[in-house]
Amino acid sequence: MPTRWRKSRKHRGSRTCGWGQIGQHRKSGSR
Repeated sequence: MPTRWRKSRKHRGSRTCGWGQIGQHRKSGSR
């Protein structure tokens, strides 16, 4: 699934990277 990581590669080490792991994107505001 390289296409799936293509977007994650940019957010590497960012809070957006922890999607289902921590769900930080929810606290920051559902996009």
